[in-house]
Amino acid sequence: MTGPQRMSAWAPDARAWIPWLLVAVLSALAGAAAAGEGVVITLRATASVAAGHATLADIADVAADPATIARLAPVAVQELPDLGRRTIDAAQVRAAVARLVVGRPLTITGSCEVERASLTISSERFSAAAEEVIRAKVGADTQIAIARPATTLVVAEDAATPVSIVADALVDDPIGEVPVRLRVLRAGRELGRGLVVLHVRALRDQLVAARPIQRGAIIGLGDLRVEAREARPGEADHPASIDAVIGWQTKVEITPGMVITRRLAQPVPAVRGGRGVELVFIQDQLALAAPGIALGDGAIGDVIQVRRTSDNRAIAAKVIAEGRAQVNF
Repeated sequence: MTGPQRMSAWAPDARAWIPWLLVAVLSALAGAAAAGEGVVITLRATASVAAGHATLADIADVAADPATIARLAPVAVQELPDLGRRTIDAAQVRAAVARLVVGRPLTITGSCEVERASLTISSERFSAAAEEVIRAKVGADTQIAIARPATTLVVAEDAATPVSIVADALVDDPIGEVPVRLRVLRAGRELGRGLVVLHVRALRDQLVAARPIQRGAIIGLGDLRVEAREARPGEADHPASIDAVIGWQTKVEITPGMVITRRLAQPVPAVRGGRGVELVFIQDQLALAAPGIALGDGAIGDVIQVRRTSDNRAIAAKVIAEGRAQVNF
């Protein structure tokens, strides 16, 4: 087959590719044209932002190809550390985005008054947090009333990081008038505080005298009963079980119905003040003993002062048995 004949045989296939080549060329030209298009940024008059900074997407409308818009939208234009209002102008926006549109016409118009969105912590929210911590300490059946609510607190909003409220009762035994401190935190940083005063009422099992008990008597099982009574401030350290006070000795005469407290009775001293006591030092299988003089009464488990006979030095020791106290406790 001659040369012209071969070209004639391939010509139909070559013509078939021409439309596809034209499409590819035109698409490439269109992309290049789009890449060289101008970018128009129109600042909105006002904006409220729930974050620590304002992006271009927060404050402006952008006219450009989709890829350019996606690249410019997250650019941070203004930091917003507090609730103050700030003005963003065209020059500030140009400085933030110019490096991303090098070689393309850039038009920026308008200005924007931007502020950080606020979050209001209501007095009701503070009270709910205070009640929750008190019920966890005293019991779910506790009766709680608001004696003094907290003041509403306004803080900066951050949609990405919510706030938490930490409540702390300012008394050891939360009964009666109970002040509760509330701290508003975001990611561990304190944003503000509140104070709620609650009136807390609760029933608490208490040991009471079942019959008259003479002064100096040793309390027995038949001398006691348990009653649920309204708790009062300062009663948290009262003995709560009958077994705990059997064998205690009364300090005063006790009448039926009186609540047994450490003001009325105490454990029988195992060591008496002014009397000799054996001081012991115990470590592993080794025990050393030395004589001493107790400077006060002490029941088992109490820490008392003891004067060593060897040098008359007063030291602290824990009563561990009748007439014995341990130095290293």
